[in-house]
Amino acid sequence: MSGPGARALWFGPPGRPLFGWVHLPADGRAGAAVVLCPPLGRERSGAHATYRLLAELLAARGLVAVRFDYDGTGDSAGSEDDPGRLAAWRASIDHAVDLARSVVPAPVALVGMRMGALLAAEAAASTPSVEALVLWDPCPSGRAFVKHQRAMQLLRFGAVAASGGDEEVPGTVDLPGWRVRADTVDELRALGPPLRSGGSVGRVLVLGTPGAAVPDGLVGAFDSAVVTHGEARGQESLLEIEAIDQVLPVDSATEVADWLARWGADAARRGTGRGPGGRCAGTVAGRDTAAVTTTAGTVVERLLELGPLGLFGVSCSPAAAPGEGDAAGADPAGADPAGADPAGADPGPPWVLFLNSGNDSHAGPSHLWVELARRWAVHGVRSVRFDLSGLGDSPTRPGQCAGVVRAPEAFDDVEQVASALRPDDPSQVVLVGLCSGGYQALDSAVGWSAGAPVAVYAVNPLLRFAPPEMARGPMDGRRRVCRPPHPLSRSSRRLPTGPVRRGAWWLAWCIANPKFLPRRRGWMARLVGKGVDVMCICGEYEASAFDDELGRLRRLGATPGAPRMVTLPGLDHAVVPNGQRRHVADLLTEHVLARFGHGGELTATGPGPEVRACAGA
Repeated sequence: MSGPGARALWFGPPGRPLFGWVHLPADGRAGAAVVLCPPLGRERSGAHATYRLLAELLAARGLVAVRFDYDGTGDSAGSEDDPGRLAAWRASIDHAVDLARSVVPAPVALVGMRMGALLAAEAAASTPSVEALVLWDPCPSGRAFVKHQRAMQLLRFGAVAASGGDEEVPGTVDLPGWRVRADTVDELRALGPPLRSGGSVGRVLVLGTPGAAVPDGLVGAFDSAVVTHGEARGQESLLEIEAIDQVLPVDSATEVADWLARWGADAARRGTGRGPGGRCAGTVAGRDTAAVTTTAGTVVERLLELGPLGLFGVSCSPAAAPGEGDAAGADPAGADPAGADPAGADPGPPWVLFLNSGNDSHAGPSHLWVELARRWAVHGVRSVRFDLSGLGDSPTRPGQCAGVVRAPEAFDDVEQVASALRPDDPSQVVLVGLCSGGYQALDSAVGWSAGAPVAVYAVNPLLRFAPPEMARGPMDGRRRVCRPPHPLSRSSRRLPTGPVRRGAWWLAWCIANPKFLPRRRGWMARLVGKGVDVMCICGEYEASAFDDELGRLRRLGATPGAPRMVTLPGLDHAVVPNGQRRHVADLLTEHVLARFGHGGELTATGPGPEVRACAGA
């Protein structure tokens, strides 16, 4: 789970549930609460780990912290291309404030980063219970944000045609990892600082980046507030680089937490009737199950703790699936907590497990796992999108460093989640991943402790990398697919042709890693031999890593169940362009539903005792 005293929950309108986290102080008592308003677009996923860090810092300082996803983003219900986005996001903040005040009836502060700062300022200007506001690297205006995002799209992708087509859908605008309705863009462009405040904000903290002017109107609306200015340090290492290379702005997060702790202490002293020191016991009333309605139908989602470590996950199943109960609050572990099949019952199709891409959360790259999970569930395919240990909202294992991508602990995570979901037969799972998640899906399948998973579907898996454990010792023996680089291989880059260059690289790797060579030969053939359905969707560079394995399969002759390799020229590694992502999603959907879809009809084995509802610590 996401730190001690943290609870995941659904809240807000039952017909349009919002997803969030409530972080409580260790003693469960607080005199004030803080609501964290996230950025928009790809900046939202980039700030995920920072907001979790900030929430934990606030809870450690005696404050209640609420994290949440706006309507149509993250795990919340809705879609990015629904109408009325600005009003829905503004209403999401109101629901989060109501949630915070239901936990502790006390003053509330809002924290907003980038576009979240503009939305938070607008909410604070009209919400009497909000008494403090933090504007963290605020966008000057919605127009400036849209202009910056479109420039980023052009800078990264230009006018090159993308695989599957990246033409703009009529009435929409493409931003990085985000397709927005044209009327939503118009609303964003019109968004600026609030003209005046009718709220109760008495304190404002502004953290601006060096050289970026904070618009006067953003603070001017709160003319009666005490304004403190600071510097947003580390933003360029958080939002302006690839997610896998992010560095959390610990100093800025600590500054924000300390400032809010001082405000919270004053608010607690002013509190009356709330117990000693103005602090009262926090009570979290939320739902761990929600019915989410999509354009194709309704699905049921549950918030789960998985395996002995309690990895965080969200299951997505057809609305009428037996063993899943109803959305009103049935046992989330199913009617049979032991996971045993009723006599003669069909165990149903396997669980689909979505793995983290880099250090993106369980929502997936540009929200892809959420979209696929709900799309597939309507056709009877159940899934769990979960965070590996040390990533997203899952805990770290003893001795493990948080935030490490491709950690060796991921091997244990994948098999323990499979065992928790299918204690009768842990191999009855399908592994799906992109980038590091695609690699992990393949390597976990090759070394599966008992048999093998039913299928592996990998998008742009990177097989050539230095595992993190090699910084302090040898490579983990469970890695069979990974090929770590070696200084000798660098010289191969100067060779003229692809086959010669790949041959030199492979020779250099074999010389450097002789003890690993026997178990790494023919890993693809082993998957095929185990009957694993393998599908890889790759750009040219990522596809080249499979040449040796595919050549070996060809030399073995025609092989039933041979892997399906789809090479898409020009495919972005993170599948950021919206047309590319839509094309990849369609390819995966066609393949998955052909194998496992049942038109919504599903008889499923309930998960085992190591699948628990998120009841908090």
